[in-house]
Order: sequence, then C-alpha cells, then structure tokens
Amino acid sequence: MKYEWYKLRHDKLFWIITMLIMLINGVMFAGQDISVDLLAQKLFLTIVIASLYGTSFMAKDYEDRKILYEISSGNRKSKILLAKAAMTIVCIEIQLLIFPLCIIPLVSKSEYREYKIFLVLYVLLGVFLALLSAFFAIVAKNQGISIGVTIIFHLITLLSVNSSSIGLLMAHILPVGATKLVLGNLMTLDKYFFMLLLWDVVLLLLSLICIRKAEF
Repeated sequence: MKYEWYKLRHDKLFWIITMLIMLINGVMFAGQDISVDLLAQKLFLTIVIASLYGTSFMAKDYEDRKILYEISSGNRKSKILLAKAAMTIVCIEIQLLIFPLCIIPLVSKSEYREYKIFLVLYVLLGVFLALLSAFFAIVAKNQGISIGVTIIFHLITLLSVNSSSIGLLMAHILPVGATKLVLGNLMTLDKYFFMLLLWDVVLLLLSLICIRKAEF
C-alpha cells in the first residue's frame, strides 16, 4: 500500500487529469443553476475519464513487468492486486467527487437530501469502476488493450442506456445507468447497493483468480 500510495502521489498524470476534470466541469456548469439532475446528466464524461485513468494505473505495472519486483520481494499476487485495487479506488473517488464536493455551497437547501444520495451513489460507483479496471487490467496485462476495452464498455453503457428499446433493462443491470434510476426514484438505494455489491464481489473474485494464474 505504501508503494502504491507513493506512485499515486508522484504521478503527474493523476494531478493533471484531476485538474482537467475540474476545468471541464467548471466550463460545462458555468452560468447554470446546480441541480442533482444536471450533475447526473453531465458527469458521464468525468466517469469515463476517471475510469480510464484507473485502468491505466492498474495496468501499467503489468505491462512494464514491474510487478515482478513486488512478487520477488515476497508479496503474494493476491496481496499486490488488493493493494493496487485499493489505491485505484482512492484515485477514482478523488476524481469523481472533487467537483461535486467543491460546489456543495452552490446547491440549494431544498436539494440537500438528493445531493447526499447523489454523493453516496458516486462513492459506490467509484468502487465498482476501480474493480472493473482491476479486472480489465489483469486480463489484458497491457495498458492500450485495457483502456480500449474500458472505452468499449462505456460506449456500450451509453448506447444501451440511451436506447428507448433496451435502455431501461440495461439500466437495471449496468451500475452507471442505474444511478439515474435511483435519482429518478425508479430504483431504491438499497437495491442499487446490493446490485453494486454483487458486481464488486464477482469482479474481485474473477480478478483474484486471474492474477493467481497469470504469468509475468
């Protein structure tokens, strides 16, 4: 964990992307009244950017084979994966929440309850995105491929959720789409939590199985 935290703190790309997220959102929301519905509509780009960075962060050591140094130091593969996943959760949560947290003073008092729910949803979503990144990274063991698969996943999510024919069904399956259902009172927060928990457990177990069998 100390090694992963050191890497994150000294990763210039992380800080550049975080500042870019603040800049992009600042431009998109400039001159507009802040509402939970507006945030949910416009933060999809932030979700994609944070997810792509998380995937890159996870896959880099696999591609560079730096993980061999960690393994040769006596660390179990599963321990290494969990440390990387935990730090990926940290960086994705920072990138997802930095703008929503900074604009809390601008949120109307009538929307405070919905805004708190919104923040909880995005904390849970950040964990899912980190574990999804962990799974893609360990399967591909290549930054480019991992990032490509992540882009395809988010494109499928966007297209399916925006589709009138299958959008509602896919929104009940894909966590990114399900956030809109919760905010629209079409899904309870408890159901969303258990759906994400199921996704997280499956992704973590698959990642652990893959890394134990992986050759570096």
